[in-house]
Amino acid sequence: MKKTGFLILIVLALTGCKSGEKYDVVGDDFIESLNYDPAHNSRNSLDWAGVYEYTAPCEDCDGIRTVFTINEDQTYELTQTYLGENERTGFQASGDFSWNEAGSRIIIKPEDLIIQFNVGENYVSLADMKGNVSTRKVENFYILRKK
Repeated sequence: MKKTGFLILIVLALTGCKSGEKYDVVGDDFIESLNYDPAHNSRNSLDWAGVYEYTAPCEDCDGIRTVFTINEDQTYELTQTYLGENERTGFQASGDFSWNEAGSRIIIKPEDLIIQFNVGENYVSLADMKGNVSTRKVENFYILRKK
């Protein structure tokens, strides 16, 4: 059940956009991994360790808060909480993470999932299943901001 809820949120995040809208998710400061400079990437140039948070809209609750903590020792905690009268944890995972070869994306593998987050200055954003950034505007959906 936990895994199903998280997968539904990921699918909604990646497909819930209107087609034809302009890309404007993370701004011009994001460096695509295809044109990366190995001397200057998210992993070695940014202060990426910290707590990141986002609250998504929810039809039958007050919101779904996602808290993603990434530590310098390459461990993480990811928790989703359904907010409101019947507040409850919907998904929770922790463990080690790895970086992609370009040093721009964190990869976590809770249970049998593979989840990737692009790392930028004071934010992480959910990537699609292949690790790509959305090419459609998603109204900052699933961009977790550093607290």
